[in-house]
Amino acid sequence: EASGVRLDPESLSVLRRSVVMTSWYWAKKATLLDLGEAWGRPTVDARSLCVKEIAAQVGRYVRWPVGADFEAACREFSTLISRNSDQRVGFQRCVGAGDGTVCKIRRPAAYTADGGTEHNSYKKYYAIQIFGVCLVNLTFTFVHCGMPGSYADNTILKKSDLYRRINDYIPEGCGTHLLGDSGMELFTWMMIPFSQRAYNTLDAIRKRLVTVYDSALTEERTYTHRAGVGRSQGSLPDI
Repeated sequence: EASGVRLDPESLSVLRRSVVMTSWYWAKKATLLDLGEAWGRPTVDARSLCVKEIAAQVGRYVRWPVGADFEAACREFSTLISRNSDQRVGFQRCVGAGDGTVCKIRRPAAYTADGGTEHNSYKKYYAIQIFGVCLVNLTFTFVHCGMPGSYADNTILKKSDLYRRINDYIPEGCGTHLLGDSGMELFTWMMIPFSQRAYNTLDAIRKRLVTVYDSALTEERTYTHRAGVGRSQGSLPDI
């Protein structure tokens, strides 16, 4: 459809199967042999997948909001209402919420000098790190992946294009920011929860204000969690 080409039902079925097989192949970190056994297709090879075709579309779907889209993203965050009450929890001039996660992989001894130990994550398995920023509608606007699983979120953020060119993403002085977690560093463009040490130095009134702030920030950041979950590990899709 996007290319203006209309496929016949049989070709469309083959294309759909190829897309689903490729997604399953990535999600499971499977081998081509695993893929063939799962789908009952012993002759599966790289040509049966559409890795290059999907990778070529990433820039089309993972895009940083600009212009009117940038302002719309800020408005969506500012009008959020708590799911547990009728209170507004939205932050003004927030353009996205960022978070990191780990993606499990096999031990990468074949291509690392240290036998893959730096890929051993806090989850106690080998992994690569993925850092992403998403909107209220769960659309990803930035993704940085491939860092070893042992790296901290803040280290990954500082090695990303988002950090190196932050003024291209969030113009300096525009008063706009991202929401992060306690594993990240505080910047003029990144709001994070109060540290326990800072909280302990406050009086009772300020502690109540900080509690409200932290609760609102945590609730807004649940959008990154919702955007990163939902991948089925059960039965194969019906294709």
